[in-house]
Amino acid sequence: MFGHGTFFYQPKHALDNFGGANGVSQRCQDLGFQHAWLRVHNKNGAWMTDENLRIADALRRDGISVSVWGWNDGNNVDRDIDNAEKAIDKFEPDAYIADIENGVSGAVWNETRAKKLLRAVKNKLGAKPLIVSSFGYIKAHEPEIMTAVDDIADFFAPQVYWFWFPKSWMLPSNDSELANLPTNNPASYSKVCLTEWGRVVTKPLFLTGQAYWGEASGWTQARAEEKLRDFIGEFEEYDRIVGLNWWNFSDGKAMSSRMANTIKAANLHEKQYAGAYRIGGGQGLSSGGATPTPTPNAPVLKVAVVAAEDLFFRSSPQGGRDDNILGNLDFGFRVEVLSQPTSNGYVSVRTVSDGEAQEGYLHSRYLRDLEAEEVERAISEAVDEWHRFGKGAGQEHHEPYSSYVNEMWTARGFPNLTGRDRDQFWSAAFISFVFENANYSRMKFDIRHSTYIHEAIQNRITLADRDFWGYRLDEARPQVGDLVCQWRVNDTTYDEAENNSRFPSHTDVIVAVRDSSVVTIGGNVSQSVETKTFRLSQSGHLIDERRVFALMKNRKRPESEQLLTL
Repeated sequence: MFGHGTFFYQPKHALDNFGGANGVSQRCQDLGFQHAWLRVHNKNGAWMTDENLRIADALRRDGISVSVWGWNDGNNVDRDIDNAEKAIDKFEPDAYIADIENGVSGAVWNETRAKKLLRAVKNKLGAKPLIVSSFGYIKAHEPEIMTAVDDIADFFAPQVYWFWFPKSWMLPSNDSELANLPTNNPASYSKVCLTEWGRVVTKPLFLTGQAYWGEASGWTQARAEEKLRDFIGEFEEYDRIVGLNWWNFSDGKAMSSRMANTIKAANLHEKQYAGAYRIGGGQGLSSGGATPTPTPNAPVLKVAVVAAEDLFFRSSPQGGRDDNILGNLDFGFRVEVLSQPTSNGYVSVRTVSDGEAQEGYLHSRYLRDLEAEEVERAISEAVDEWHRFGKGAGQEHHEPYSSYVNEMWTARGFPNLTGRDRDQFWSAAFISFVFENANYSRMKFDIRHSTYIHEAIQNRITLADRDFWGYRLDEARPQVGDLVCQWRVNDTTYDEAENNSRFPSHTDVIVAVRDSSVVTIGGNVSQSVETKTFRLSQSGHLIDERRVFALMKNRKRPESEQLLTL
């Protein structure tokens, strides 16, 4: 439910505009939305339930998190509670968003009323998150109400509708953080709002941006489109928010084609938001043991990435015990490192799973530094497929795995092949599927590994500006996102691969590097998507064994970070 998403305000308009629920979901995927917050009630009760359920089902099927919200006006808090509880029962959402805006459309809120509503809703939600949405410039709107509910809410979502803000009076000369910001600037106003909210509450923040026009005199569609472009071009403080969403997805004066194109081009789902939410596969944290109390203001030393399977997440820095295990983390799970390693190698970390911030301990041996976004995206795609195939348990000739293989074949132009065609090797289609979905475009995707192995070696020799260069085993050390090249059937050398694009071969993508080995994920391995381990020499190079003959280096990694040993 973190990252990039949108509010829904008019579900019927969305269904009509995009040709039904499937069209709505496809549009959300096109715009990189990872979550959707559906309006499901107003102050009088349920609202457009059938339409919202259709949209919710389609979004969930396509992997988009669904939360719900409704108008809460405070005049009858018991009625507000009843509306929220019925919505939670009906939609079983990932979170509930309470809209608390005193004075808007007759709403009457104070500290007591807000606490009553939110305590009841939080009790109904249980472990699921409760989010409070309210004014952007909270300093001018009874900030004491938000402070009063800070211990109840899990997150807050400031409505940062920038119009012509900030005004000069919002930038006092005695405020070192805000004084020199430009006026009438959406990125500046976002910083003002986040700063003021940070002085009022301690919980993490979502930022709701303005993708609509009208409402204020002179706020035209063209002006709104221009301001949105300015925001995306200038806003850089993603590390201050756990997510960015938009008001709103679809109504008569919202999310124009120009706005949508601007949002899509920005790839906002790839930004490094605060909170270290999971972007790859994995089952999240399971319960067990005492959970440490989160400390939202603890300094973060760095963001790190789990580089192991089923890594124990512990409540104390001692291994070999069962009573301190909070859960298990897999490859690609991001965490915030809060301490230097203990004498036995553990570091204190903070992460978010299923909407809950948790702190605990992981062993530093199985954490790695965050790589370039494009590299992380490829690893995430590979890990997602590994999870989709049950970590190697799902066999190619059984459903639904046979259909998953069909998706890979179809992407390569062979829609009639599935995993039941067991004489057709799909491992190269898997690698092509992973990297194509990760938006790699300068690579020869094919149903033969040899096609892109051959190309990568020639790329390196000709210094071509492509996504991979191929190296001899002693010329480069492996890193995550690289591909391990292996021959099949006939012993093949690097020189032979340079001059021949058709030979039996295989590649796997590296997802972890140890002191003496690398871990990979590949397709059509044991008739599934599975991990392998390849040994390294003392110098850190792949060993010439198990048919390994070359290494394809991922050029999405900056040149200065490539581990070359020429």
